Amino acid sequence: MEGVELPFCELCQRTVFDSRRGHVYTSCHRKAVTRITNRFLAKVTEARQCISSPRVARLEDVTAYAMFWCPVCSCEAPRHSTAANRAVLLAAGILEHCAGAKHRRSLPRFCHEHRVAKELKDNFVVDESDYHKYLEAAVLALSEFERKCKDEIMQENRENQLRENIKEIIIQGSTKPVVVLAKHVTSTAAAAAAAATAATTLNSRLGPGRRF
Repeated sequence: MEGVELPFCELCQRTVFDSRRGHVYTSCHRKAVTRITNRFLAKVTEARQCISSPRVARLEDVTAYAMFWCPVCSCEAPRHSTAANRAVLLAAGILEHCAGAKHRRSLPRFCHEHRVAKELKDNFVVDESDYHKYLEAAVLALSEFERKCKDEIMQENRENQLRENIKEIIIQGSTKPVVVLAKHVTSTAAAAAAAATAATTLNSRLGPGRRF
């Protein structure tokens, strides 16, 4: 009918021409629900593994500002979380989002509208106590990461200094024989000049016919 806005299914990414209530039971929609929820649960499951062992990476080594799609809230959220000293807490954004109040409020509506099995509900969220445990572990992980970075910088500085020392020794080694030779020539010339002067003085004292 003209002027009537037809509902749009975000999971199927298509307009629903028949009853929306009936649409959620169609094979097309059920397949979309299974595919999207499995993909999302895989992200959440992977993120849960970081609760007891937070993973930290350098900012330049990962796509720090990557986003992920949350079908429960129908929005994009940060996948990771950046910290000081160019450090990135991997999957921290997923944990934060799934432990948040907005996500929890959206979950019942999502499960009801798309007929998601009730036993899967707990898998879509991160318990607040688990998230607090993660934050405590993340502080320690960041401290350890910072210590390792400082050690690497110190090691790099030592290696650079060693290379500079070796370079200086090589340069000094290549110029030293020239310096020694120059000193030898100079000292020889001075000795010859001194000997000539001494001979001249002696000859002047001995007089004619008695030259040295």
